[in-house]
Amino acid sequence: MRYIRSVVDYIDSLEAGDTFRRLFSSGLKISGVLTLSVSVLLGIAILYWVGENVPSAMAAAIIVTATVVHFGIAAIMLYWNRANKISELDKESHLTFTPIMSVTCRLTGEISGLFFITLGFSLFICFCFAPILLKSALSEITYRGDFSEVSFTLIVIGTALFIFYVLIGIFSLVFCYIVAEYAGLIGDIATNIKKIEMTLSTDATAITIPESVPSEEVS
Repeated sequence: MRYIRSVVDYIDSLEAGDTFRRLFSSGLKISGVLTLSVSVLLGIAILYWVGENVPSAMAAAIIVTATVVHFGIAAIMLYWNRANKISELDKESHLTFTPIMSVTCRLTGEISGLFFITLGFSLFICFCFAPILLKSALSEITYRGDFSEVSFTLIVIGTALFIFYVLIGIFSLVFCYIVAEYAGLIGDIATNIKKIEMTLSTDATAITIPESVPSEEVS
């Protein structure tokens, strides 16, 4: 049963803060490495699929792949930055999870904002290059309509989607930052209350009750 006791002791050590901060920081760094790896693999998959099925769209595939890979690079930098901030949190504070939650909320806003902007830009590129693919497809069925209107409509749709996802990214970033600010505010209030309690208790112990002076005997 000793191994069970060691597990319980390790779980109890999480309450101290140092162990949990190290674990959470390492988890964020691992998440950053996984995000970059998935981004690179996704880029390779895009290039392979487009090269095999739609070779004429290779230029769009290269741009989208570069965008996805840049997202992965930026993401791992953000993960690493926030992981270092968690490692450098005030170890003397009696709070453990609230400061970590504040940093994590900021990271969530940064990653989600970057993701939506990357998604919007990738869709914009796809819609901009869609007329080229559509033109080659319609030429095989002898399309007689006005192709310029179709091209303009696709570009407008791509632009609208790009603006939409950029706004969503900005909103998610601001929202998560606001939540992080409130989490930090709660932590500051709790820390200040703790400091006041410690100060009052210290002052109370410092006050000594004067000893009573015996009254002189009346002759």
